[in-house]
Amino acid sequence: MSKVPRLWKQWSAWSIRIAALNVEAQQVIALRMWRIMTAGHRAQAEVKRMVSEKAAALSEAHVGAAAIMLRGGNPKRLASNTLRVYRRRIRRNKRRLLKRKS
Repeated sequence: MSKVPRLWKQWSAWSIRIAALNVEAQQVIALRMWRIMTAGHRAQAEVKRMVSEKAAALSEAHVGAAAIMLRGGNPKRLASNTLRVYRRRIRRNKRRLLKRKS
């Protein structure tokens, strides 16, 4: 059996995961823009939080990647870990931004 169908299946699975993450990230961006447009102290807090969260996510992904590579990890595991870091943070932000404040 040819390797092409198996490779195609792997690539398409990764493409779907990345596309889904992209859609969720766009939703978070829209929610954040809505909050920033409302102005006030919550908008300022959101901007500060957004910048600090981006730095923290990048740092977490880099530390995870370094740990995987130091243990002789493969690129598939490295990519999977990186996607997991960002997916977890994006979903957490989406839940937080969708909550109603009373």
